[in-house]
Amino acid sequence: MLAAGTAWNHSDYTQQAIEVYVSTHQGVTWTYRSSCTSESGQPNTIKHGIWEPEFDAAANGHLVCYFSDERPSSNNYNQVLAHVSSTDGGAAWGSEVYDVAVQDNVQRPGMANVVEPSQRHLRHVL
Repeated sequence: MLAAGTAWNHSDYTQQAIEVYVSTHQGVTWTYRSSCTSESGQPNTIKHGIWEPEFDAAANGHLVCYFSDERPSSNNYNQVLAHVSSTDGGAAWGSEVYDVAVQDNVQRPGMANVVEPSQRHLRHVL
């Protein structure tokens, strides 16, 4: 089982990560696995951060971590829905890929949700 959530350092809240934990005992115990994305040096302010992680297994067997990204952007993105992939079960993660991004510094696509319709094994970000 995998679980993830947004974690802050508690000294000054300038570092944030989406931490991934794994349980091999049906959730009785958990072990830190990795951070699928992180940032540092930014103050804890409104309209800023990385949030709402959700996992999926891609057709090629890779583990995918979707999340909402509100980190400052030089491309006029107010918020994007993005993902990173792992080929080793979440120990290491690849580069961020934007799934939904509107370049007007206003629109916010919301929260990533992953749905697998019927038995076709299609992945969707809503």
